[in-house]
Amino acid sequence: MDNTWTSASGARPAAAYARHTGTLRGVVRHELVARALRTHLPAGPARVLDVGGGDAWQAVRMARDGREVTVLDPDPEMLERARRRLLGEPDAVRARVRLVEGAGEDAPRLAGGGYDAVTCHGVLMYLRDPGPLVDALVAAAGPGGLLSVMTKNAAALALRPGLERRWPDALAALTAEDGDASGSRTQPVGTEPVGTEPGRTLPGGAEVGTAREGAARERPVGAGPVEMGNVGVPTRADTVEGLAALLARSGAETVTWYGVRIFTDHLGDEPVPPDVDQVVDAEWEAGRRDPYRRVARQIHLIARAHPRPTG
Repeated sequence: MDNTWTSASGARPAAAYARHTGTLRGVVRHELVARALRTHLPAGPARVLDVGGGDAWQAVRMARDGREVTVLDPDPEMLERARRRLLGEPDAVRARVRLVEGAGEDAPRLAGGGYDAVTCHGVLMYLRDPGPLVDALVAAAGPGGLLSVMTKNAAALALRPGLERRWPDALAALTAEDGDASGSRTQPVGTEPVGTEPGRTLPGGAEVGTAREGAARERPVGAGPVEMGNVGVPTRADTVEGLAALLARSGAETVTWYGVRIFTDHLGDEPVPPDVDQVVDAEWEAGRRDPYRRVARQIHLIARAHPRPTG
């Protein structure tokens, strides 16, 4: 399994991530994901598995709302940061959070299954092939369980460098051949994943599995060139359509999706301003509607696991 986060040589992505979370961009990302989770998570004492939950930022939010959260993460430094975060919480909140070290691909074995919700935010971008992890996410969810998956948006990789006036980088992102540099999983055009219908329209107008008859080239399920991410390791990206197809093949149907960071993604390490609540409100409204969400830095899909066959 190729994971650029865990295989980073000489880099400390956990430390870089911690610095990033204190910036405006980091806060906007966390707050938008938290708002979507509050919108879609089942009410009451639900069981949640947070795969790649790292320093437990989202886990603590969910535990404060009465949910039982298991954080599964392969990075010991991130889990240590989670332990330190939990020290500042009341006993009742700490008791609702369980930390497990291990790879997300092993989630059903390490953390069990039957969860009311499985979340995975900002992890797929570090994986050469996201397919096995998506399979594990769906397998860990109970029948009808919620899935919340956020990753980098392959359809808008040129926007940040363009707004930052890094014209060679913007041009490279625009002209990169889909799939050649991304290392994304590919499948022959016209071979549709199980659970999808050619041309089926996703919420928001995206289509799954549409291809010209007789086309011979391969289409990446996840697309986009490799680029260096905020934490100093290479990342890749997915399209809404490609990620929805992966979820469908694994046994889950996408019900809606959001764009994350539209107005603020090009602002670098700008500190959090006093009007951050208004910033988040504006980002939330833009991230719920076209055309704005299609140029967001990240895409956040909400899906439901199909009922398991019986007998």
